[in-house]
Amino acid sequence: AWGQSYVIGVAPHGSDVCATPAHLMLGRHWTGCYMGGARLDRLPEIVDWYMERKIELDSLITHRLALDQINEGFELMKRGESIRTVIAL
Repeated sequence: AWGQSYVIGVAPHGSDVCATPAHLMLGRHWTGCYMGGARLDRLPEIVDWYMERKIELDSLITHRLALDQINEGFELMKRGESIRTVIAL
């Protein structure tokens, strides 16, 4: 029952998270984050890590679309067929 639990992703509006109280009393920690949880003042450092190839992000981009294909991008997202789609302006 002890340890860390991480809540990742965005639940539908109005959703509840349920827990077993005994888990919390025995030392389980719940941690959530939004958009990766990084503070904006760390963004330049994170960009540097990417540029220096210290972190791999390119594999998370599953689709690249032109701006006039943006509706297709939304459909991919709704069907769960993309991880991240980049829209080129």
